[in-house]
Amino acid sequence: MACGKCGGRGEKCPLLAEDLCSIYALRPFNCRCFISRTPCGEKGYADVHEVLLAVNTLFLQTVEHIDADGCSGNLLDVLEVLASEEKRKEYAGGALHCTGNALLANRPMKVLMLPPEQRENIEPILVKLKAIRV
Repeated sequence: MACGKCGGRGEKCPLLAEDLCSIYALRPFNCRCFISRTPCGEKGYADVHEVLLAVNTLFLQTVEHIDADGCSGNLLDVLEVLASEEKRKEYAGGALHCTGNALLANRPMKVLMLPPEQRENIEPILVKLKAIRV
């Protein structure tokens, strides 16, 4: 599958091999959410609709909030930690020390980081997410 610029920052994704995603079948959740309106090769970047970007941001922030006691970090750092069976068990048991493994500790989300002009567009989705009880 073709891909474009990483995260909209204008940088080529380091996981591309001959302009194709080398981890497409195993790509992370945030990559799965990133959908371009046109093939990335045509413009040289992903052309993402603003509302879709706001919805993706909402879902990613919700996932991070649910995992508020977990760890985050650069994808390569996370994969390096999770390559160890021992570290995976520590993480699953809530015993992995994030900063001791070059990761950041997640924190509960107090506000949504969305542009004000997009909040009205995502309000119906937000209402449904808030109604979910675990």
